[in-house]
Amino acid sequence: MTNTPTPAHAYAGAPDPVGEAALVLDYAGRLLRDDLSQPEHREYLLRHAALTDRTHLLAIDTGQADTMLGKLRSTAVAAARELVRFDLRHGTDRGRHAIGSPLWGTDDDVTAYVRAEYLIWRNSGPAERAGADIRRYTTLGDDLIVMQNRLNRGEEVPLDERFDLARRKVAIFVEIEGTWGGVTAESVSNAKAELAALERTAADSTQSKEPPQ
Repeated sequence: MTNTPTPAHAYAGAPDPVGEAALVLDYAGRLLRDDLSQPEHREYLLRHAALTDRTHLLAIDTGQADTMLGKLRSTAVAAARELVRFDLRHGTDRGRHAIGSPLWGTDDDVTAYVRAEYLIWRNSGPAERAGADIRRYTTLGDDLIVMQNRLNRGEEVPLDERFDLARRKVAIFVEIEGTWGGVTAESVSNAKAELAALERTAADSTQSKEPPQ
């Protein structure tokens, strides 16, 4: 596909893949709970498609086996086609070539479409990006308050539910650190420490349930 950004251009300055994967996972969980607005749904599809594309490109660069490359390529193309279907349905594409154009017909073209749309999203105005951050941050805050109230009432909150919230907190804090909302490097460090403490609790619980040898 001509006149589309190279991977290096599209993904320059993209978030760390590990942190991005955590954020995409958070979005996926909210999508299952029907808790995403249409713009957030599209952002999830776009970031997921870009992440799978980046993972495939990284595997190429590191010389992974052909069978693995084939699987990663299929995953990236499938994620790209999800974004394409969404944009066709809602008219939410933002590039200079309309989503209905035959230019986006092949597997190579749909991943090129992802790169073009991702670059546009990355270069979008700070107010637009801040709006999405605010929604994620305030939703997280509401969920943290609800969980704390449950704990204060003596309710037993399942460990996997606590894990989910702790992972979301880390992912969101990493994403917005130093931008607004008072999220500092110390805030991120504390959130990671809380998650690590939960992981230790889970490990201890698993060991205590193991039958004696």
